[in-house]
Amino acid sequence: MATKTNNRYLGLVVLLALAVWGCDVVEAPYRETPVDPGPDTSKVTRKILIEDFTGFKCPNCPAAAELAKDLEHLYGGRVYSVSIHAGFYAKPDPVGDFIYDFRNEAATDLATFFKVPQYPNGMISRTLLPSATGRMLESGQWSEAVKAIIDSSAEADLAVELTNEYNESTRSLTVKVNLDYVNAQMSDNYLAVFIVEDSIVKPQIDNRRQGDQKVLDYVHNHVMRGSVNGKWWGERVSDAAIAAGAQFSREYTITLNPDWMPEHCKVLAYVHRYDPSYSPVNTNKGEYEILQVEELEVMK
Repeated sequence: MATKTNNRYLGLVVLLALAVWGCDVVEAPYRETPVDPGPDTSKVTRKILIEDFTGFKCPNCPAAAELAKDLEHLYGGRVYSVSIHAGFYAKPDPVGDFIYDFRNEAATDLATFFKVPQYPNGMISRTLLPSATGRMLESGQWSEAVKAIIDSSAEADLAVELTNEYNESTRSLTVKVNLDYVNAQMSDNYLAVFIVEDSIVKPQIDNRRQGDQKVLDYVHNHVMRGSVNGKWWGERVSDAAIAAGAQFSREYTITLNPDWMPEHCKVLAYVHRYDPSYSPVNTNKGEYEILQVEELEVMK
């Protein structure tokens, strides 16, 4: 029996732009020059999560995925993204090239709860832009939202530390999550933990191609495979208000699906504000906001 263990911490980040249309059209250029984030500090920096709602039959979605990838690469470890396959464009065909099913309960429930209006669309740590009417943003607004978070809240309210232990023989994964609060919080903090997989080679429609827009060997990355700790909202961190300096630990064990390749899988964990009384259609600042996010490979 072989056991793999690894470990990491948390941070922050910025930038880029695109455009819109039914299945949202994403315009070039896709890349920009990275901004120098300045010197590191001893403070806990905030990391940002792009939730990219997508589908393998969405012709404009690959450009949005490329934008999310560029944001991750340009700002090294401060921005994470997750591809959430849900809705009409993610529905597989009974026969043909598009028979694979990327969907899962957590992805479908997320898309349904936040009422994705069109694809591609997404949320940036579920924050509200002053210029937007809700949390769901067209891909052309992602860069602005990332910048707004960094400009207003470079420091994080908490640190998240992940440790993964994977048994190759049994495909059993144990995830340990440590939360260390810098600032006090209300009792509406929830911890959500997911499995994300890279390098999945399956078909995709891409309207940037000339002629046949069907790409049979498209590489899908950051795909949300499912939840580790229940429904999409996860579990409450504390029933009472959380004091600055408070620490919490959680441990979960799951068996990886035989269809998933552990060498390409990561654990994605975030703490967000959630309460059953909150309504996704309101525009109350702070509700549902992702306060901190961390990601760690299942194995190396």
